[in-house]
Amino acid sequence: MMRQYHIKRLKRVFPIVVLIFILAITAFQVPVVREFFIGASGVEANIFVDLSGTLGHMPQPWKNLAQGGEDHAWTVAQVQNEVQHLQPEYIRIDHLYDFYDPVTIVNGQPVYSWEKADAAVQAILATGAKPYLSLSYTPTPLIQTDIVGEPSDYSMYQRIIRDTILHYSKTLAIEDVIYEMWNEPDLFGGWKVYGPKNYLKLYEYAGRGALEARTENALPFTFGGPAITALYKNWVDALVKKSIEQNLPLDFISWHRYTTDVDQYEKDARDVREWLDAYPQLLNVELHITEWGHDSNNQAGYDTQYGAAHTVLGGLAMIGKVDRGFVFEIQDGKDPAGNAKWGRWGLLTHSSGGAEKKPRYNAILELNQLEGEWLPVAGNGSWVKAGASQVGAEYRILLANFDEAGTHRETVPLTLTNIPAQTLRVRQKSISGIVQESEVATTEADIRLEIPMEPLSVVMVTITEIVE
Repeated sequence: MMRQYHIKRLKRVFPIVVLIFILAITAFQVPVVREFFIGASGVEANIFVDLSGTLGHMPQPWKNLAQGGEDHAWTVAQVQNEVQHLQPEYIRIDHLYDFYDPVTIVNGQPVYSWEKADAAVQAILATGAKPYLSLSYTPTPLIQTDIVGEPSDYSMYQRIIRDTILHYSKTLAIEDVIYEMWNEPDLFGGWKVYGPKNYLKLYEYAGRGALEARTENALPFTFGGPAITALYKNWVDALVKKSIEQNLPLDFISWHRYTTDVDQYEKDARDVREWLDAYPQLLNVELHITEWGHDSNNQAGYDTQYGAAHTVLGGLAMIGKVDRGFVFEIQDGKDPAGNAKWGRWGLLTHSSGGAEKKPRYNAILELNQLEGEWLPVAGNGSWVKAGASQVGAEYRILLANFDEAGTHRETVPLTLTNIPAQTLRVRQKSISGIVQESEVATTEADIRLEIPMEPLSVVMVTITEIVE
């Protein structure tokens, strides 16, 4: 089965653990914590990390990448080494039925040519990731008006969905493929959850196809949706009710989120969990943000440290809240004006521009260092937030500073509680490569550091014991 983090078990326990940790802090830092809770326009961070606590294995929701419809001929093979270095768990591609055109209908029967789609999937597997396939858009032989319109034959559509799943999850024997029903249906096609062009009808027939694939001994796979442009309660409610009423698979709920307000990622997840409280049979449904970034349009920050700081902070905000967050996107399309950098979403520039690694690429590498055991953090502020983990005898605390204007700076108190030794080596490394090292000796159980956070800065603090 698909690797499962402890998120489902911890999604309700985690707030309690953190609350206990915060209450313990108030015993000697009441003014700071009070400011944290009551600030009006925003508060500065006052971060506490308990080095003796653990919340289980460190979730890494950012280890998922997405690629959009930049080029019909694109596969991740063009940048395999660069992508492999990011250690993605899943890579999402859309346009499965129009870019790769795998099906025609001859004498009323579907005939498949999987070669082009298979090449894209095999390229994903070669990076060490698994495929996350957006079942979009309308298969070519079923187009009535355009590729985002209703299929001309829903029964044939159901069969094509079934055959697609059987091809990858049975014939090619790829375990744990994730299938997402469409891509941004509220935008691409103007689908609704009511009326004549109803996404729920599309999902029903596709869901039946998925159920048929399961009865035909497909290997374990995951199926869900709706991959909407943002989180809308009416869409989630309607899809959940439809799935329950028709006994359709709904293994995850997915949406997209482009925002400069990184707290929105956590808020979205909290909202969905609250909506799902009314449906205990969906307690273990996963939450996937299948595209995310700071702007859905081209924006210069995608080429600069602005995007990097947002990516780190966004990734931190998803820890323990979102099962998978798909950074959009892997590689830029080609700029019509010929510029190597043009504010496109990619972690890498287009191959004609040298497939250069942008700052957001390095942001993922920084996030990846948060592995091992998950440590509790309290005292995040409005602009600076942190995540922490323990890897063997090393403690890692990643801090990032982001605001929409890109101008905020502050010096952050970082208090480490229940330290393991009286003499420690403290190393601070910024994403730009600046390193500061020092030794700290104390007879106390806690130490306090001061971390200068310049605008849009990302700093990794590592703590190791010095054995004398």
